[in-house]
Amino acid sequence: MSEHIDKKRIVRRYITDNEDIQHIIDRCALKTVDKKILVMVLSEKHDEGYIADTLGYSYSQIKRRFAAALDIFTSVAKRLHYI
Repeated sequence: MSEHIDKKRIVRRYITDNEDIQHIIDRCALKTVDKKILVMVLSEKHDEGYIADTLGYSYSQIKRRFAAALDIFTSVAKRLHYI
């Protein structure tokens, strides 16, 4: 399996509160659209296809942006001792 899928599972296993997810996202140095993608995947539990249609990006762009944003998210989450 790909690394970002493993990270997504770890995040969903250890960070279950949407307020905690939002707190971590707020601390991430990301563009607004990347933060929105994180919210839509992690808090709202939408799939990448839905997000691509909603935000007007291609499916592959959403997958790439999410994978990159998730790396930063998990890094911040570890630094804040959520993971």
